[in-house]
Parts: sequence; C-alpha cells; structure tokens
Amino acid sequence: MKIKDKQENFSFLIVDDDEYILDSFSQLITLRGYTCYTALNGKKALDILSKKKVDVIIADMKMPEMNGMHL
Repeated sequence: MKIKDKQENFSFLIVDDDEYILDSFSQLITLRGYTCYTALNGKKALDILSKKKVDVIIADMKMPEMNGMHL
C-alpha cells in the first residue's frame, strides 16, 4: 500500500469554540489529503466520535462546558 493511500484514510477531529481556528486547521489538513471533522464544542465532538472513525483529536483545552481534557 502506498503512503498516499494511508493518508487518504487517515482522519482528524478538530475541536475548538473558535470558528477561525477550526477553519484554519481544517484547510491545512484537507489540503494534505486527510479527512477532517470539526466540532465547536465537546458535545458535538462526542457525537462525531460515536459515528466516525477518528485517528487524531486536536482539542482546545479552554472551551466552555467541556474542555479538551474532559473530552
């Protein structure tokens, strides 16, 4: 299997309450051929995690309600 094939199947979840940060990370990740999911809060992130396979989670540590550590 080629490395590029592995990248296309690799997925990220970005969790941040700042939409600008979500958009910036998402663009960088998808431009490199990876799948990227985004969530504005921990609750939405948990919903995505219950439905999708995610390899890497990048989460803001200072979000209201549920921070990155609790997620």
